[in-house]
Amino acid sequence: MNRNSVILFIAQFIVLVILICFVANLPAVEQFNLNQCQQLQEELEGNRNQQRKGYRLRDAAKIKDTEQRLQKQLFYHCEKPIVTQTKATVRRLLPTSRQPAFAPDRSLAGDFYASTIEVKAPYQGKQLSAWLGYYQEPRFCYGVRTTSVIVECATRRQQAMQQFEQDWRQDPPSLSDQR
Repeated sequence: MNRNSVILFIAQFIVLVILICFVANLPAVEQFNLNQCQQLQEELEGNRNQQRKGYRLRDAAKIKDTEQRLQKQLFYHCEKPIVTQTKATVRRLLPTSRQPAFAPDRSLAGDFYASTIEVKAPYQGKQLSAWLGYYQEPRFCYGVRTTSVIVECATRRQQAMQQFEQDWRQDPPSLSDQR
C-alpha cells in the first residue's frame, strides 16, 4: 500500500467515527416532555370515549384520523419523554395505568345505553321437547344445497310446524311423551 491510500483510509475511518458519534447522540425524533405526553394521552382517551358513546357517520373519518394522529404522536414523540419532574415521576412514564379492555368505563355508565336482545326459539319448555321429538329434518336438508333444496326443506319444516301446532292444541301430553 502506498502512503496516499493509507492516509485516505485513516481519514475515512476518522470521518466515520465522528459521524457515528454525532449521529448516536442525536435523537431520531423530537421527544415531548412528560406534560405534553400526558395531554396527548388524555386527548386519545377522550377520542376513544367519544367513539364508545357514538357519533354521526359524517364525523367518522375525522374521529378516526384524529385517533391515528394522536397514536402516531404518542408513539414517535413519547417513547422516552423528557422529564422535568423528580426522579419518582421518571418511573411513571407513559402510558399511565390503563384499565383492561374488558373492564367497564365507570364514567360512561350513565351515558351508555344498550338494548337487550332476546333470542327465542319458536317453542319453549315442554313444547320444545315435544317439537324436537316430533320433527326430524330429512337427510337431504343437511350440507351443501341448492336454492331449490333449501326452499323444499323450509316448506317441509313450515308444514310440519303447522301440523305440530294443531296436534299440540288438541293433545299436548301425547306429543311430549313421544320422546
